Amino acid sequence: MLLFPRNPSAQQQTSSHGIFHDVFRALVPQPHERIPISKHHIPYLLFPVIPLIYMGYLARRPNTFTLRVLLLPLVVAVTVGTYFRFMWTEPRYNVYNWGQGKSFVINITPFVLCGVALNQIHQVYSRGV
Repeated sequence: MLLFPRNPSAQQQTSSHGIFHDVFRALVPQPHERIPISKHHIPYLLFPVIPLIYMGYLARRPNTFTLRVLLLPLVVAVTVGTYFRFMWTEPRYNVYNWGQGKSFVINITPFVLCGVALNQIHQVYSRGV
């Protein structure tokens, strides 16, 4: 099942490339399909902080590696979708589009580190260091 059907008039592509492209476009829409940011969208941009706090909490708990690895793709997909779905449309705010992408990179790094760290964080904190 495809999230967005491909254009039938487009050149025929391999099925795996088409599926990856459709999934990517479901998370990162074309620039003309992005939602212009208003003051009502600011809470949506802060939403990825909640999974970051939860993944940090799980990283400090013992025996949560499997749960963190299972949650990691979902958390990354939510973060990508949140930061690339919205766009600043006024030319004087174009620098904020860059800042939004930069905040994505800054926020995704702890997700990955908390998701794949094998109980190392728990071991450090359990020793009292």
